[in-house]
Amino acid sequence: MTAVATKDVREAAQYLVAQEEYRLQSRMLAYKAVGSKVGTSTMWVRRFVRGYEGSRLNWAVGERILALRNAYENLCARVEDNNEHLRREILNAATESNNDEHRIAGATMATEDAPLSK
Repeated sequence: MTAVATKDVREAAQYLVAQEEYRLQSRMLAYKAVGSKVGTSTMWVRRFVRGYEGSRLNWAVGERILALRNAYENLCARVEDNNEHLRREILNAATESNNDEHRIAGATMATEDAPLSK
């Protein structure tokens, strides 16, 4: 792989390790999780992410790392879109509920202000 491609893959691997570390609360478990997902060892991921010269990158592993990062980012985007949709639904429901309360309050006030018929 070229130096630019290797840099891109390394950044993707670092991103994946950071996400897994957050999820698992352990950097070593994160290396293991990423390694098992892309078909490499824990030690290889660790050395590659840290930039050690001895960790050679082949195209197949690089493609799997990039594909995994893209899949993760797509999943995050779908979750964020879904959350935004749910937030809008909640705000709309709250607005409608608030409007209903004003209509009921207005109707109650109108009947209270109306003269009593005999």
